[in-house]
Amino acid sequence: MLTPPRWEAECRLMNTNFPQMEPFLENGSAGFRGYLRGPRRVYGVLISAPIPDYPQVPPKVFMNPHAERHHWYTDGSLCYDWSGWQWDPKRDTLAMALLVASKYLNDFD
Repeated sequence: MLTPPRWEAECRLMNTNFPQMEPFLENGSAGFRGYLRGPRRVYGVLISAPIPDYPQVPPKVFMNPHAERHHWYTDGSLCYDWSGWQWDPKRDTLAMALLVASKYLNDFD
C-alpha cells in the first residue's frame, strides 16, 4: 500500500526530475499528470497506480497521442515489455516509469 512517507518521497523525486508533472490523489489512485516532449512533438502523460496496490504493482502510463500502435495494452496504457525493464517495488518509483515512457518517446516518436 502507498504510505504517506512513500508518497512524499515520490512527489519530491518527481518534482526534482520532472517538474512539469503535477501530483494527484483521486478515486483511490495516486499519480502524476503533465507532459513529455518527444523528438517531434509534445505528449500528454498520465501515470497512475491504485493506492492499495502500489508499489507492489507497477503504475500504468497513458499518453496522448500514441507515437505508434504496437506497444499499448487494450486499456490504453503503455506496455513496458519492449524496454526490458522489470518493475521492482523496493527500488522503482513513479518517476522510473516516466523515464521508461521518455525512452519510449525517444525510440518511437
